[in-house]
Amino acid sequence: MKRLCVAIVIVFVITGMVFIAHFLRRYQTKDDIPPVISAESDSIIMSVHADGSELLNGMSAYDDKDGDVSDSLMVVSRSVFVGQDTVVINYAAFDSHDNVGTYSQKVVFSDYVHPRFSLSAPLIFSTINETTNFLANVTCMDCLDGDITSRIKLISSDLSDTAISTNGKVDLFMQVTNSVGDTQTVSVSAIVQDKNENDKSCPAFSEYLWYVKRGEHLDIYGLVSGIRTSRGIVRLEDAGYTMDNIFVDDALVRYDEPGTYVAAVTLHEMENVIGTTDLYIVVED
Repeated sequence: MKRLCVAIVIVFVITGMVFIAHFLRRYQTKDDIPPVISAESDSIIMSVHADGSELLNGMSAYDDKDGDVSDSLMVVSRSVFVGQDTVVINYAAFDSHDNVGTYSQKVVFSDYVHPRFSLSAPLIFSTINETTNFLANVTCMDCLDGDITSRIKLISSDLSDTAISTNGKVDLFMQVTNSVGDTQTVSVSAIVQDKNENDKSCPAFSEYLWYVKRGEHLDIYGLVSGIRTSRGIVRLEDAGYTMDNIFVDDALVRYDEPGTYVAAVTLHEMENVIGTTDLYIVVED
């Protein structure tokens, strides 16, 4: 019995020593200090087309136990705009004990362009009601996010009888916001006219909404791609017309002041107006 008690005590002591040794070893190797990330500058200038590897240029990460852990560096998030064409990029680096070091750097985009709408056909409808898809021919591209057509919102459209003016137009406002919080709005008008009017030939374009910088002028005559007919778009000569039959009225377009304007492009035959196409021009700063 006495030997059994001694054996138990010995086992207990050995177990305790093993536990203490393990605890001391863990304490000595304990690491809760994250890596430190360094960069050549707190602010850099870069293209919107830069990928993650380019954003890591000039950056390094060092851990007091693991040494150089720059290979673990990664981009984890991007803020909305915090200044003119400027965002904050957040980085992270990891050590072998899963400690995470973080760092934030300002990035100024050298070639940023606002989201741009595109209109592939005139906004002309025979009837307008609650189910009319005003955005059917509208898309939007962004230099950072690519195609953001799905984010377009029609933020105002009054379909009441009183909203449709005597010339059959309904004012519409399209809005889109990209991932850095840049919100762009374009004001356009949907035209309501009977089917007979829709079938009339009129000037055709590859695009019905154009962007220009303030002070620049758009060569609208040079943009005419043909004639829209009931059979589709055909060449001027195939429809029996020349550029002498096209007349552009852009008197209301103020190329020196940012805004959205409309130029009326008409197809004439002798003294008669055959059909008119509205071309939207967005003047940017």
